[in-house]
Amino acid sequence: MFNDLEGTLNELEGQINEVLNLKKSLLIVALEPFNALYQKTEDGKRIYEHMKQDEKNKLILNLKNDIIPMFEESDFEDGVKKAKKILEDLEK
Repeated sequence: MFNDLEGTLNELEGQINEVLNLKKSLLIVALEPFNALYQKTEDGKRIYEHMKQDEKNKLILNLKNDIIPMFEESDFEDGVKKAKKILEDLEK
């Protein structure tokens, strides 16, 4: 009986780890579109440096209202740090 219970617990633990890894992967994907902002243009500046302020403001709102709170709620510190760095760059 205890062997069956132990086996079930081990199986559940494995499934929980898979779900947590999937969750982290999905959180990482939320920042992927922002990577394009850091590509350099012909003049050597990054794309976000050429953006109009209203375009930046839309991204800033998205980061402040959606991305950062989602990361904080999920205790995804790496994502919070990266999102705040992007936010800082856009607010320059």
